[in-house]
Amino acid sequence: MTDKNIAIEYFQSYLPQFVTGQLDLSTLTQLPDVYASAELQKSMSGIVYSGQRNDGKRK
Repeated sequence: MTDKNIAIEYFQSYLPQFVTGQLDLSTLTQLPDVYASAELQKSMSGIVYSGQRNDGKRK
C-alpha cells in the first residue's frame, strides 16, 4: 500500500461509500510510520495516509 494508486483502489473497495464519498482521495499523502509519543518513546504504525475531505474542512 505504499503505492498511492493501490491505496486509493483499496480504500474505494473496502471503505463504506458514505466514507469514501466524503474524501478527496486524490489528495492522499503518505505519512511517516514512526512517531514519538509525549514521553518521547518511538512507536511504529502501519502505512498511514492523510488527505482532504471533499468539503475542504479538515484533513
